[in-house]
Formats: sequence, C-alpha cells, structure tokens
Amino acid sequence: MPNSQIFIKPLKKCVIPTAGYGTRLFPATKAIPKAFFPIVDVDGIAKPIIHVIINEAISSGIEEVCIITQKDQLDGLMRYFSQKNIPFSGERIDKCLDEIIHLGERITYIIQENALGFGHAVYCARDFVGREPFLVLLGDHVYISGAQPPCSKQVIDVYQKYGLSVTSVTRTL
Repeated sequence: MPNSQIFIKPLKKCVIPTAGYGTRLFPATKAIPKAFFPIVDVDGIAKPIIHVIINEAISSGIEEVCIITQKDQLDGLMRYFSQKNIPFSGERIDKCLDEIIHLGERITYIIQENALGFGHAVYCARDFVGREPFLVLLGDHVYISGAQPPCSKQVIDVYQKYGLSVTSVTRTL
C-alpha cells in the first residue's frame, strides 16, 4: 500500500561507481577500463557501456549523474563526455556527438582515492546526493528491459509508489 502520509522526494540523481579494477573482466581490463567496454546499443551503434548506462538513467528521468572513478581514469571519462573536436563528421556522427556532450553536461566526477570497495565508492558520493534519494547503477552491468519503461524507470516508479528503498535483481540460471 502506498505511503500517502509523507511527501516522497522525486528521484533525480544517479551514482555510478566505476573505480574498480574490473578483475571479473581481466585480462581485457588490462587494455581498456571496464567503463569503456564497447557494446552495440539498441540503436545499432557501438558505444562504451558507461554511455549506455548514463543514457538509460537520463531516459528514465534522472537529471544529475555522479561517476565515482579512479584518478587515472578521470581524464578518459571527461574527454569522452566533452570532446567535440574529432577529425571526421557526418549526420550520424554529429548526432551521436551531440548526445555525448548532452550527457556530459549532467555528470559530476568524484575520485575514490583509496580502493576500499563498492560501499565506500557509493559513500564517496555523499556530498553529491545530500539527503536526496538516488539511484545506483553499476558501471559494468547492462540494463535492458524486454518491455517499456526502461529498467531504471521501473525501479524509480516502485520507489515513487512506496517511498522506500528498492533493490532490483535479475534471475539468472
């Protein structure tokens, strides 16, 4: 039963921890950080997984994204989400670049100085989230729903309905 007695704050912030070393994906992560692993998105365009995850969050109503990262990965992330000058262009490329820049305008970066685990990474975002509800998306997981709305929106809708913490899991066999 929905809790109609209290005001439920809208969920507009997202935290994405990417600071881990990607040991589950080793040795590939020796060459490329896990957040930049390319996948083919539903639109048929190959994108780094971090791009797909942030796009999922934004399309679900998230307005601000915080990426928790290692110091040595910060430049690559910032360059990806801000660099517009590339030596080629075209309608598809320009459209994709515009999307990337638009996503980048919503990102705050925080460095996890010490590798103290996932919980610590989320804790590093405490000033970013303040006392607001927030969504945590993992930087090495793809969220794809076979139905609408997107997975993140489904979680946000459950939170909005009940005003309580929500955990989403996927059954795997």
